Amino acid sequence: SEFFGTAANPNKPVRSFVEIKDLVVDGWLVEIEIRAARMP
Repeated sequence: SEFFGTAANPNKPVRSFVEIKDLVVDGWLVEIEIRAARMP
């Protein structure tokens, strides 16, 4: 937070937290997709 939301860099990152421990069952395959974009 010391690098984002300042006068030099007013943009704040988007963050998402998900608990995976209780979502996984033995034998399951889990796919995680991440997308990032940089605006000009």
